[in-house]
Amino acid sequence: MSTLTQLTDNTRSKLKIDPTSTIWGDTELESYLNEALTLFYSKANMKDEWEDGSIALLIAGTGFYTKPTDCRRLLWAKLYDKTATSVQADESPLENVTDTLMEFQEGRDMEAQGDTPGYIYEEGGSLWLYPVPNAAAVAKWGVKFKYSERPATLTSATSPAFASEWHFVLEDYAVWRAWNKLPGKQNEAAIARDVWEKNWRNAMQDLVWTTGEYQQFRMPILTSKRRK
Repeated sequence: MSTLTQLTDNTRSKLKIDPTSTIWGDTELESYLNEALTLFYSKANMKDEWEDGSIALLIAGTGFYTKPTDCRRLLWAKLYDKTATSVQADESPLENVTDTLMEFQEGRDMEAQGDTPGYIYEEGGSLWLYPVPNAAAVAKWGVKFKYSERPATLTSATSPAFASEWHFVLEDYAVWRAWNKLPGKQNEAAIARDVWEKNWRNAMQDLVWTTGEYQQFRMPILTSKRRK
């Protein structure tokens, strides 16, 4: 497993620069590597951990609620009846309309209140319910959901969670970002970008069939389908 320190050293080696050079400091290269980690997961819509979340207390007249800071993407959400004796028998799914939000908002009064929210979406760093809960909804309902995490920031002694044989793709991205920063290095940057694009695709094809990863892979929505 490659630690952040090792990934940084490998990136310097790929850039073929003196290890003591200050053209790219450790802080800068480390930021590129962490940026690559986030992008790597977002491109495949994959994470090795899914987390549970909840909105235990709805507020009358309030449609938006704080999203967990590590939430990358909402997977599903349900209403649960806080007054019921059997929670599982009194749950109902909330339809996630994040990816078609523009169409959903057209022709609707998004401030309308109701007894039972039926939809949920992500916007502006918050989770939103529609219709907006009224007093009756607050008394009856809570929300529970599951989400994919943002990958934890790498530190000097930590390693990416995915298979170690593909850690080098983070270095490929950092090399591209480093060359792209320097004036007159467009050719080196273009070559490095092509290497990154090719290798992350190969990594994805391999990792989705790796034990554990395949079960937690969610096919990304095509760009043309993303309305928001």
